[in-house]
Amino acid sequence: MRGKLQEAVHSVLDKFDSATETFWEVAVTDALRPLPAEIPPSSQVDRDTWWAESAAMSFYRRADREASVWGTRYGPMMSATRDDGTPFYSPDIAEANADTIEYWKRRRDGTKHPILRARYSDLVWDFSRVVANQKPDVSFAKAAVDAYVEAAKLSYKILVQPIHYLERALELAISIGDEERTLGVVDAMFALYERVAKPELAGSWPFLFDNLLDNKKITLTEEQRKRIIQSLEEILRKSTDRTAPKAFNPWGAQAAAERLAGIYQKSGAREEIPRVIRTYGMAFEKLAEEASPTLAVGWLQPVCAAYRNAGMKEDAERVQVASEKKGKRAHQEMKQLSARVEVPAAEMGKFLAGITADSLELAYRRIAGRFVTKATAARGFMEQMMTQAPLISMIGVQKITDGHIAAQAGSVETDPDGRLIMQLAQMIEMESLFLTTALDKTREIYKPDAKQIVSLLQESPVFVEEGESLLVEGIEAYLAGDHVKAIHILIPRIEAALRALLGLLGLPTNKPMRSSKGVMQAKNLNDVLDDATVKTVLSVDVVLYLQTLLNDPRGQNLRNRISHGLMEKRYLSKPLTDRVFHVLLSLSLIRKQESQR
Repeated sequence: MRGKLQEAVHSVLDKFDSATETFWEVAVTDALRPLPAEIPPSSQVDRDTWWAESAAMSFYRRADREASVWGTRYGPMMSATRDDGTPFYSPDIAEANADTIEYWKRRRDGTKHPILRARYSDLVWDFSRVVANQKPDVSFAKAAVDAYVEAAKLSYKILVQPIHYLERALELAISIGDEERTLGVVDAMFALYERVAKPELAGSWPFLFDNLLDNKKITLTEEQRKRIIQSLEEILRKSTDRTAPKAFNPWGAQAAAERLAGIYQKSGAREEIPRVIRTYGMAFEKLAEEASPTLAVGWLQPVCAAYRNAGMKEDAERVQVASEKKGKRAHQEMKQLSARVEVPAAEMGKFLAGITADSLELAYRRIAGRFVTKATAARGFMEQMMTQAPLISMIGVQKITDGHIAAQAGSVETDPDGRLIMQLAQMIEMESLFLTTALDKTREIYKPDAKQIVSLLQESPVFVEEGESLLVEGIEAYLAGDHVKAIHILIPRIEAALRALLGLLGLPTNKPMRSSKGVMQAKNLNDVLDDATVKTVLSVDVVLYLQTLLNDPRGQNLRNRISHGLMEKRYLSKPLTDRVFHVLLSLSLIRKQESQR
């Protein structure tokens, strides 16, 4: 005799079993969840029945075909770690036993709706060995395939649902070697494709090609292969038709073109590749003409790369020119975000007094050490961001410079190195006011001239005598406020000093030229800062600081932008010159140590 909770559970299940509309399995769980609070279980059977049904519809099937934490295809909907370090799963397979498997078997036989029947059958097949140490009965895999195919014929508001059913059915049919059922699933996939083959449904229709074309365990007929190619060509044509606004979808066109390019590459019809790539690319080109500069650049850069990868040089150059024209206006639509930070005069005075005390040499040493960005602080901020602003930390970042995407970094979790450089670049910008104030106060107190400053710099062996005259001229320009001249003279002096460091370490300062065998050339900034010995000697913080400021596109990239003539005069200002001067001060801390025997 059923208890009241069991009656309530089956009453809910009967409604879903007789439903005329489709539903997600989790909807059953949602309907069952409040029942134990409303009708407390009167026996263990009551409670077990409720859990078996609620859990059955809660287990999450991984779409990526990787095993769950239990080595099964189905896994928990939610997982976490308790305070004591032990894992927590919901629902947890540990609560199931052999009786649960037997219960799901009976439910498979007593259920009419294909969505429910497929779930019970699939769980018995997936969990029998792990839960009950039983060899799974292949009849349940077959029943699951049949139920999934039947369920896929129903009408759905969200088309990904029947797609997932058929993908699982195909996986099961292949895994048990049932050729007849495999062919039946393939036919069902083609039938479902006819319902979703619309350009505006770019997230749905690709399933047919992604599951069948490169699947070595499936043998498609020549007619089916032709249908796939013709369907892709039709999607490509409709998706790029500007006269049909509802169908026009460059992203759908891209999805079709990329799949067609792969097909034509493998079949030997390589002459078709430029056509399909250009067809989708032109859709983005037209869209970009009417778009804002930022959107246009974001759309055109991948198209340019696709053209270039396909050997379409003229097309790539055309898009690059269009992207640069749009990009030069990108700054016009960017909004400036600012936050007011007030530093009490007393605190600033105390800071300046401490950093400039005693002598010019000691003041410059303190400034050199204080304003090297710290990687640990940047990483700490990034970890805090993942906790306090998780959405922002998950979004990739692009940097637009000189009219094009100059650099990009992924999320904090997937691209920690890229985001670290971008965070260090922000720290350099944020601390510029304090650096400038400290340098100005030092000059006000000690009134140094260029020769005096160069003399202090040359206490480090990296500033060699041969470069003294240029160093003096650059510092004179700096002190006189000629920022254009100062920056253009001093940045090469920084590179020369770092190259001199290589020599002091007993490392070669030049390298073979790739284009001319037997010919050598001087190592550049990238070579020096990538050297493992240099990283050890200078410390991680100093190397990252120099890379961020001077030669990493994700940072200020100052050396490269100056060298290639990409810096406009309006950017060559005092804060930038102060930062270049700070690099000189930082390098002046390098001293030669005599080896002790």
